[in-house]
Amino acid sequence: MIKTYKNFLSLVILLYIFHIGNITAFSQENSITTSSETFAEKVVIDGKRYKIKVILTKKTSSEDFTIDCDWLVIANKQVTHLECQPNSFIQVFEIKASPDGKFLAVMSAGEGHPSLDIVDLQTLVTKHECKTVVSINPYPSYINIEKWSGNKLIVESEMLLTHKIEDNFPVNLFSSETFAIDPRTNEITAISNIAKEPIPHLINMLSDNNYKSSAIEALVSLKAYSAIPHLEKMLLGEADLDTKERIKAAINELNQQK
Repeated sequence: MIKTYKNFLSLVILLYIFHIGNITAFSQENSITTSSETFAEKVVIDGKRYKIKVILTKKTSSEDFTIDCDWLVIANKQVTHLECQPNSFIQVFEIKASPDGKFLAVMSAGEGHPSLDIVDLQTLVTKHECKTVVSINPYPSYINIEKWSGNKLIVESEMLLTHKIEDNFPVNLFSSETFAIDPRTNEITAISNIAKEPIPHLINMLSDNNYKSSAIEALVSLKAYSAIPHLEKMLLGEADLDTKERIKAAINELNQQK
């Protein structure tokens, strides 16, 4: 009888341990991890002080991942939650106000790669409306904010930001170059030497097997007629048939563009 009782007690203990283990495993499996980051800028507009605050909250579970982005404008201890949030403002990781308080540069990674928006700051804080004046998506590369220099935003990117076709920047320089963006005119100016003179750089890239295909496409996009002799010379020494056809097509297209 005692032995049977001990066996029964052992079974109960084992079942209890198994039950607790399952509860713990279920709890761990469905637990939600929350983390948050805050970005803030202070500005003075028409003599009035404002604070723009962005609170980014990430919630992660075994089954889901969500991001909430809360934009706040604080003035005279009054807090206003902004409802106007473009898709590019969802996963913000940097904001930077211009020295004159007219513009706010917003860096975000809504689709997994960085993009830049510059918004009218006065409209944002006084009317609580998002008026985007510049929007740059440098896919498949990146863009970084370096600083505001007067009214111009200085940025870095591998894409040739001075060459835009529709909404795309088709020329990848595979070199981090510097540009100035003027949000008042939407004009982008090259600052670094390669950004100013990209064609010689791209011609040099023709000799690199890792980059020559991209360089060929970029030279065609830039209508770089000066590259034709280099492409013709490259054609004579090229062994790969597919690359040969690509070079021939590039030469023909450049000749037609003349």
